[in-house]
Amino acid sequence: MRSVIVFVIVAVLVIAGFVALVVAPIHSGSVQQVSKQSMLSNALNSTVRIEYEGRHSGSGFVVHESGLIITARHVADRPGDYVVIFADGARRDVTGIRTSYNSDCAIMSVRRKNIRPLKYVTKTHVGETVFVVGSPFDTKYTNYVTRGIVSKMNIANEFFSITHLVMIDAAANPGNSGGPVFNDRGEVIGILIGKDMRGDGLNYITPANDFIQLLEGWSDEGANTKEKSEQPERQEYADAAVAAEC
Repeated sequence: MRSVIVFVIVAVLVIAGFVALVVAPIHSGSVQQVSKQSMLSNALNSTVRIEYEGRHSGSGFVVHESGLIITARHVADRPGDYVVIFADGARRDVTGIRTSYNSDCAIMSVRRKNIRPLKYVTKTHVGETVFVVGSPFDTKYTNYVTRGIVSKMNIANEFFSITHLVMIDAAANPGNSGGPVFNDRGEVIGILIGKDMRGDGLNYITPANDFIQLLEGWSDEGANTKEKSEQPERQEYADAAVAAEC
């Protein structure tokens, strides 16, 4: 009788262990899926569309809850009126702009409080999974998401000012410029600024370090200014098939 009881106990333990092994991966996967959905939801809610003189100009994202927006320099370097459109449809006139030719980044300020900023990091590596959020072409594709990996680090391209660009293979198109590029933890590693037109999946981002430096020098008094570039005047490739701003 005792041996029968021992056998039953052992059998129950074995079955319980097997069930735990089967259920644990399923539960873990579902948690990861929820986490990814939450991460993407946060990124979408903090990504904005930018209009210039009533026309779609590019993308950007909230970097500070006081109403600071990061975007690409070429999205914000023309004189005129800019409007930021948030994910909830709210529209705000841009009250201040600061651009940097040394980093191909820009800061915009708007009057809207208590908006959720995205977190950012200064480190990435080749092979890291990345997501791109932005509004390519027009309003039809607002907050369009693509995925890829970091393909190469510290790239130079004479079309852009900086010499430490990061290359990614996630799809990008005109209108994506200024949009956030973030890792699978929802941390921004840089902003999209352009692409190499000679092939697919050759897209450039300026790393977070560059817009962090621009943020450190931000003040309301310094708005509507352009940093002077220490590099020689770059050659424009408006019709070239070498590189282009998105």
